[in-house]
Amino acid sequence: VKHTWWDADDIPTLQEAIEQGQGYEGVDEYDPVGDDRTDLPQNAPRAQILPVLHAQKFPETRLHEERWTAEEKVLTVTLREEAWLKMRLLNYPAWRVKIDGRGIAPETSEEATAMVLRLSPGTHRIEVKFGRTADRTAGIVVSCLSLLVSLAMLYAGSLRPTGAVPTFSG
Repeated sequence: VKHTWWDADDIPTLQEAIEQGQGYEGVDEYDPVGDDRTDLPQNAPRAQILPVLHAQKFPETRLHEERWTAEEKVLTVTLREEAWLKMRLLNYPAWRVKIDGRGIAPETSEEATAMVLRLSPGTHRIEVKFGRTADRTAGIVVSCLSLLVSLAMLYAGSLRPTGAVPTFSG
C-alpha cells in the first residue's frame, strides 16, 4: 500500500477498531461540512441518554442496542421523562432516521457534529439507516454511462476487419 494517510502496519489496528465497534477512523474528505472528525470522542458510548437541560439529573432509562452495523443502527429506549439520545455518529445527510416508524430530521450536538434525537417519555424504537444522497446517485449514473460508452467503443472496435490494409485506386 503506497501513498495513503495510513500504512500497512495500521491495518490490524483499523480491523480491531471496527470489530470492537469503535468504528472506522476515516479521512476528512468524508466528513460533513464544518466537522472535525476528531471532535467525536472515540471512547464515548455508541448511544447515551442525556438530560434535556444541563442542570437536570440524568433521566432514568433503559437503552437496548438491537443492531449496530456500518449502515444500520436499531435501538430501543424507555424513558420516564423527556431526554436526548446522543449517538456516536456524525450527522451526515445520508442517514435516514425513524422514531417509532416516523421519519424525523435529527439534530446536531453543540460540541461536535454528533447526531442527537429528542425523545419524549415512553418506549421508542429508533432506526437509523444509511441511504443514498444526490451525489451518490449521480456517481452511479456517471459510472453506468461510462461503462456503456466503454462497451460501445469495445464493440465498435471489434467490427473493424483485422489485418486489412486500405487500398487506394489512383
